[in-house]
Amino acid sequence: MQLPAFSTDIIIILGAALVIGYGMLRGQGALIREAISTYVGLVLAATFGEPLYDYLQQQAGGGYGATQSMVQMVLLVLPIIILQFASHSPHMRHRTSHVITFILAVLTSMFLISSFLTQLSPSELKAVTDESNLATQIHRLHLIWLALVPAAIAVSAVFKPKEKHH
Repeated sequence: MQLPAFSTDIIIILGAALVIGYGMLRGQGALIREAISTYVGLVLAATFGEPLYDYLQQQAGGGYGATQSMVQMVLLVLPIIILQFASHSPHMRHRTSHVITFILAVLTSMFLISSFLTQLSPSELKAVTDESNLATQIHRLHLIWLALVPAAIAVSAVFKPKEKHH
């Protein structure tokens, strides 16, 4: 019995739903940590992806089993994992607007997905975007997601819900 293959669109939708659900459950603080760690991961992947891959290839005598894209994906994900799980105050939640948190979650999910797409080699990216119009649109708008996430974080800091007085 063969398992059905998942389409790129389903993977993207599930990934976005996971980030949005996580953000709505954990709040803006978790989303902000995720966004910041994604920026850090992008810098690590861009700076160290190719040299680390070349070093691993050299150490393995040219027979290293992973691609450069895989190495860059690991460098992208590593800060996300470290910052999400190394948080010292997991129960600390500030009162925030659910609408603003949802918008931040959607923007963060699109930023994270587009960041994964930017780590693909040109041939891998072409294969993914040929298969998925959704991936094409998300990748095409990468700079928009890159700019809107910090803007949404700034807006979320400005628009705090009013405290209820009893």
